Amino acid sequence: MADYLRDPEEIYRLSLARIRHEVDLTCIPADLTGLALRLVHACAMPEILADLAWGGDPAVAGAAALGRGAGAQRDWEARLAAYRAENRAAEPSWHNAPVASFGEPGARLLIVGLAPGRRGANRTGRPFTGDFAGDLPYDTLARFGFAEGRYDARA
Repeated sequence: MADYLRDPEEIYRLSLARIRHEVDLTCIPADLTGLALRLVHACAMPEILADLAWGGDPAVAGAAALGRGAGAQRDWEARLAAYRAENRAAEPSWHNAPVASFGEPGARLLIVGLAPGRRGANRTGRPFTGDFAGDLPYDTLARFGFAEGRYDARA
């Protein structure tokens, strides 16, 4: 089995370092590069840098939040925990947890989802099922010989 990096803070640090290495930050004022990096990281769209504008209170507020060291990972984890608790209370019969992978470990293709769909995999416990998220991927995989059969929602 591969040795996967599991430390969230290290994953986050490496991700920001990679973005810093791969994007041109020369158009961003030095005091706002941390904020710009986090925006690129959050949306996975380096091209967003060309659309950024700054000045006045929003830039100061964003820089101040970063300066306070509000750990983005810890904040994200707290919001995710609250969200999951809310979903568990609203839909106790649903899966409401991370969704396990399936398939051959040595497959030629790996598909990674960002998160379980709220009414899809979060409900069914199976990746890309239960809502529209799986219709196109599963049909495409089957069409090109990467999958066989049907991939319906399974609780």
